[in-house]
Amino acid sequence: MRAVVLGGGIVGVWASLGLALRGYDTILIERGVLGSGLTSKAAGIMTTQLVYDFDIELVRISLKLTERWAPSSLRKTGFISVNPLDNLKAYLSILDRAVVRYRVMDSSEAAQRWPSLILDEDEAIIYTEGDALLDPGLHMSIMRDELMRAGVTIFENTEVTYLKASEQRIKYVSAGPRRIFADVYLVTMGPWSAQLLSTLGVSLPIKFYKCQIFSVILPKGLNLPPGSDDIYNFYWAPESEARILLGDGRIEEVDKPWE
Repeated sequence: MRAVVLGGGIVGVWASLGLALRGYDTILIERGVLGSGLTSKAAGIMTTQLVYDFDIELVRISLKLTERWAPSSLRKTGFISVNPLDNLKAYLSILDRAVVRYRVMDSSEAAQRWPSLILDEDEAIIYTEGDALLDPGLHMSIMRDELMRAGVTIFENTEVTYLKASEQRIKYVSAGPRRIFADVYLVTMGPWSAQLLSTLGVSLPIKFYKCQIFSVILPKGLNLPPGSDDIYNFYWAPESEARILLGDGRIEEVDKPWE
């Protein structure tokens, strides 16, 4: 059987590998190069400090798969979050329910571990040592080689322009000069999935948001794992020895992000 995956971001790449390992003749189509879309803009934080059990389990699975297939693209850094003491108990109950291993540090203990981290007395740190930071560019380079070894056919710089469907099934995909037929079609194009499928009259029940991220030059001696401040609503991730990514947690809903 043949499978066609539309979208060569991190989801499409892993989906292609999974299909190929299950015996599908797999074709992956990407309008740019692998990982050049939203994946290239990811901070790479892989943390179990989340709210929903299924999200936490997905991170655990992702960590295991990355350690197996692309370990050099992963750094075990741990993750810290700054939390107000009055909300700490409620959040720890969520982590306990999901059996997340963590350590709580008060302001003085956190300052001893990370001198550049300044907390108020009514704040505390949650530290999850097993969390990690992914290098998206290196990861996609490694996974490209794994796809090739698995026999996946990769079409890059190839835009999907048309989906032909009848009787509620996709019949073929027009991509560049090619018309590609398959038994299974998987659309992993992020927000562009909604744009493409709308040509078939399919409306996806999803919302789109945009936020901002900054690359900031670091002062010397700032040594922090990735983390978030749940009081002032921002997150950070080391980009290099000289730079850190700062993400503003404020978001703005948009109707059509592809415009």
